[in-house]
Amino acid sequence: MRTTRRGALALAAAAGAWGLAACSAATRGATAAGGSGSAAPSTATNKIKLSFEPLNAGLWSGQGSKLVADALWQTLEPWRQANPSVDLTMLPFGGDTDTTEILTGTAPDVILAWQDFGALSGQDLLLNLTPYLRAANRTLSVWPSYAIDAYQVGGNTYALPFYVATTSMVVNEAVLDGLGLSYPAEDATFADWTRLWSSATVKGTKPRYGGTIKQTECGLPQAYFQGWGGSIMDSADPTRCTIDAPAAVATGNAIFPLIVEGICAWDYGNDVGGLLTAGTYATACMWNAALAITTLDVQLARLPKWNFYPMPVLPQGAFASTQYDFRAISATTPQPAAAYSLLDWLSFEPDFQRALMRLGLEPPALTSLQEEYTTVLATIVPPFKSKNLSVLTQYIQNNGAIMDPIFPYDEPQAQALLLSSEQKIATGAVGVTVGLQQLAQQVSAMEAAGKATTANQQSAQSRFPVRGADIATLGTGI
Repeated sequence: MRTTRRGALALAAAAGAWGLAACSAATRGATAAGGSGSAAPSTATNKIKLSFEPLNAGLWSGQGSKLVADALWQTLEPWRQANPSVDLTMLPFGGDTDTTEILTGTAPDVILAWQDFGALSGQDLLLNLTPYLRAANRTLSVWPSYAIDAYQVGGNTYALPFYVATTSMVVNEAVLDGLGLSYPAEDATFADWTRLWSSATVKGTKPRYGGTIKQTECGLPQAYFQGWGGSIMDSADPTRCTIDAPAAVATGNAIFPLIVEGICAWDYGNDVGGLLTAGTYATACMWNAALAITTLDVQLARLPKWNFYPMPVLPQGAFASTQYDFRAISATTPQPAAAYSLLDWLSFEPDFQRALMRLGLEPPALTSLQEEYTTVLATIVPPFKSKNLSVLTQYIQNNGAIMDPIFPYDEPQAQALLLSSEQKIATGAVGVTVGLQQLAQQVSAMEAAGKATTANQQSAQSRFPVRGADIATLGTGI
């Protein structure tokens, strides 16, 4: 089980800024262990029991978690009043729901996860939402198309976006001033940024990199490859890795030499704010707005001049990579209609997303809330009021963000292989062309093996119709 990628947050100030610190005891649920709010136990025996997890672990500090849980529970009051027959439980903050939890029947009815969508949907462990969306007359256009495409299989929708956030560049303008360098233009190309990075690089015992190249937990993000006309995965055959295609190799030839030569650093983003303020980086790619807010508001306060900038414009256009979590319904839920009703409210009605946004500065999934999000940031973090906050949402509003493709089989293993193989290229241990060719072959072989394994599991399940924990014990050779 993987926990969230987001760090702790100064919650109390955010909550206080929006008047959400106090919650009436009459409108909030009882507090469970770990500080998570939950519905008070029902005295009626005929109520529908339903559970969900509001968000994955780590977004808020332990001190703030009870405050968040109480406020979120209060936000759920309209739905609970409209559904008196449901005994709703809001589970303590945890980690991603994984395959085993669904197979063993221990997952919430409405789950929250980031990884394993391919495995969950490929093994029929997620409820098909399409008929429910149609019955509710819901349109998916309320989100950017890239935020829903990844969760559709065979024309059906199996999950809805929980949050979306895009990359942005952060520039230590004081460093550029000291070097007599101009600030990047709004439409600066990758070549423009490369010249800037080269000019700002200082080598020696305490080197300063010109900038950072964003990596994710599975290597270079898809936005880079699409920027040169390539892709990580064949959309027509999701089991085939295409990271060795000519356009993908062109991406590698543009990016990896910068890392090998020490002009740029390959950084996931956990401490880029600290490294900016220490002068280690002149510019940095922040992996999402949530990290920028929870980290930079403290670290960059020590910088005399800095600002947000758009991502470099690539040969095929302006793109930003996005990070995301999703909500879905466990296929083993005994109450699919009630579970969909809750998922619908959490996803389409803005109130719960506003609560997450104002309590934790969580980037909202709904396109309609993006402008409001920048207002929230400027209000809760006053130093950001003078910054170019529109950069944090522009790619969502113009549908210009790119999600990494989700491999349908062995997704976590494929991610780990992508990252480890690209790290070898980034260290110069193997050349770009050969390294990407080997990587494509390995990932494709892994996916083919995963497809065969899943087919065997599904065949076994059809011949021996078992449920719950029994499914997890089925061997692939049955």
